[in-house]
Amino acid sequence: MKAKSSLVSKINIFILIFCSITIFIFSLVSDYVGMDLNREDFKELNEGWRISTDSIVEGTSSLPQNFDFKPNKNYSIEREINKEDFTYTTLRIRSSMMNIDAYIDDQLIYTFDVNSKSFSLHNPYPASWQLIEIPVNESIGKTLKITFSSPTKQFSGLLNSIVLGKGEALILDLIQQNYLNIIISVLIIVLSLFSLSTLIWTKKLGISKHILYLASFGIAAGLWIISESTILQILTSNRFIIATTSYISNLSIPLIITLFIRDIVVKGFKKTLSFVATLNIILLALELILQFTGNVSFIASTIYSI
Repeated sequence: MKAKSSLVSKINIFILIFCSITIFIFSLVSDYVGMDLNREDFKELNEGWRISTDSIVEGTSSLPQNFDFKPNKNYSIEREINKEDFTYTTLRIRSSMMNIDAYIDDQLIYTFDVNSKSFSLHNPYPASWQLIEIPVNESIGKTLKITFSSPTKQFSGLLNSIVLGKGEALILDLIQQNYLNIIISVLIIVLSLFSLSTLIWTKKLGISKHILYLASFGIAAGLWIISESTILQILTSNRFIIATTSYISNLSIPLIITLFIRDIVVKGFKKTLSFVATLNIILLALELILQFTGNVSFIASTIYSI
């Protein structure tokens, strides 16, 4: 019994160290910007844009910008297409839960609608990359206008940076900016899945719950890292996965930690911790229902979660 107790204590220490290291990795990843890529095939196009709202041109400005607009308000940026600035034909824009329409002399050339449904269910608003092809040779001297609107209070009025370049170079740039995120998240998920595979032969040791909570925490953390790194879209174009992975992972982590503390760490307060865990499950289920019925979006409801 002493040997078993000693083993369980060591495992508890290992789990706490693992969680601490993972949280430390979060702090590193959040501020990581990556290494410089050969910039011959792309460049930033953030200067010289005219910003307009309600058909009133506010003047020439640079990107990014963030205005305090009400949800669903239209605002736009525009500039003349010339050979000096438009040396490439593809624009990369971050749609942070925003509708985007691109025009050349009022002729629509690209549109992205942030609203979508799957089997009559309302999908969450995705934050995604948009690649807009500009017919530069046929459009010299014409005006490029990009219109934005967002149904969310958090992102209405946001103007992200714009990058112009070759399509493959723009994608490779995203991968290189986030390659550390990819490596970390893949390692955490693989190790967590491997831990789950050991549940069969660790039952006799009485540590199945330790491994289950550790692996669940690792999978949720790995998915959260990769979803927050803005490259999930490169792995899948599924709107539901892109939009929900970060939210569900973020909501699952405190639930897993609460259950781990209740079942492994402390002997008392089980009723209190069970109540907190149950409340979290109810809130998660309520958020899913509100989102998929189209009543309240994820980003508007998650602030009420525990």
